[in-house]
Amino acid sequence: MTKRTSPREPVQEPDFARWIDFHPACRSTVFNRDSALHQYMGKRGVRLAGVDHLAHTFEGGTPKSVTHLIWILFSGRIECDTGRGFRAMKPGDLAICPALRPHWIRLVSREATGLWLHFVPDQRWASLVAMPPGIHSGLSLGHLSGLIEAYFTDPASGDAPAIAAKIHALELILFSVEQVFDRMGGAARQVFRKKVKALESRIQGNLGAEWTVASLGKELNMSPSYLHKATLRHLGIKPMALVTRLRMNHAMSRLLTTQMTLAAIADEVGYASPYAFSAAFKREVGSSPAQFRVAFC
Repeated sequence: MTKRTSPREPVQEPDFARWIDFHPACRSTVFNRDSALHQYMGKRGVRLAGVDHLAHTFEGGTPKSVTHLIWILFSGRIECDTGRGFRAMKPGDLAICPALRPHWIRLVSREATGLWLHFVPDQRWASLVAMPPGIHSGLSLGHLSGLIEAYFTDPASGDAPAIAAKIHALELILFSVEQVFDRMGGAARQVFRKKVKALESRIQGNLGAEWTVASLGKELNMSPSYLHKATLRHLGIKPMALVTRLRMNHAMSRLLTTQMTLAAIADEVGYASPYAFSAAFKREVGSSPAQFRVAFC
């Protein structure tokens, strides 16, 4: 997130979001400063993590997040919009925003504190693509409250014990988030999500295939019409939109982590030319692949 600790001191981080209206007491601590911790975060698919301390007045966000985002409220009250209108959040709630969707946050109480995690858009957290955006309850803060002290205080500390404590806390936080994912939704949604995960693996293993709704339905042993209804109901997207997102997530990962040419990436994700790929990427992400690579690498 692009954050500001005061109106005159911009924090030099990738422009994931903008603070639009905020009191000078608002601040954000970004945790990517220790090389060892940053390397571990990368292995777990976390591109950036940090804590927002909001006070008095705050509103910020982005119309289209370039990464998967989870925002966990620890104290206070906020409202969050993930594309379905503003909804209230209470401590322990998670705001889930898959990549390429909007997210907006505004402060309701006098103060609030929350943890945010930006995930690399690749197969490590591909389940977020199929996760319905919105506010979800169920995170137990009991054992996490102490971890926040260990992980999110003294961010500049680089000694071995401090880094070990942060890594341990991050792992437990991610484990807790994964448990919430597993519990989310009713039985029908959980069954469908398991099928979608299997389908995602097939798609990711062959992103260059000429996928159609009929071929996707065949993979799940569903008719095209039933698959269309099921994905809209449980995922909030059409079947081919899932294919496009997986392709663009893979493309974003390639742009961020390799020096592959646009032609090579286009071929890998199923586009006949770099021009067709660039046009599709811009429609989905909001910038050209070249602009994305320059901005976030």
